[in-house]
Amino acid sequence: MTNPTIDLTGPDSTTKSPLRTSITPSPTSLTNTDMYEPSLKFLYLPAEIRNMIYDQAITNHPAWPNFSLIMTCKSIHNETRKTYVAAYDVAKKREDARVEEEARLQNDEHNVRWRAALQAARSIAHINPNPRVKKPKPKGRRSLYIWE
Repeated sequence: MTNPTIDLTGPDSTTKSPLRTSITPSPTSLTNTDMYEPSLKFLYLPAEIRNMIYDQAITNHPAWPNFSLIMTCKSIHNETRKTYVAAYDVAKKREDARVEEEARLQNDEHNVRWRAALQAARSIAHINPNPRVKKPKPKGRRSLYIWE
């Protein structure tokens, strides 16, 4: 598709003036197939390359995977499921190793695990997989609830 040309000459003037402009449409127009065809043909790439891209997008940030690529379309979401599960498992093992290291240095594994569990719960508190599920009612003073 070519861009429309801009004619800077007015109907009664031969000099170019930025105040008098008229846009003439391009002779070619968009067809229906042009409007619905994606500009990036990501799904046409081989599966091995797409898996490498998924692995890079999900495991790039060590603290939390990036979900923007996963939410592009349903077929990409279905393809990234195995990569996400593998990345989440690796992140969980990495967090467990960090907790054990910190507990060994502080000689207090229970408190370190408790703080790590609270931190992990706070990091995913904004995620609500089922909006119909209501928040549980507190049963006592010692109940811990992450929801705000």
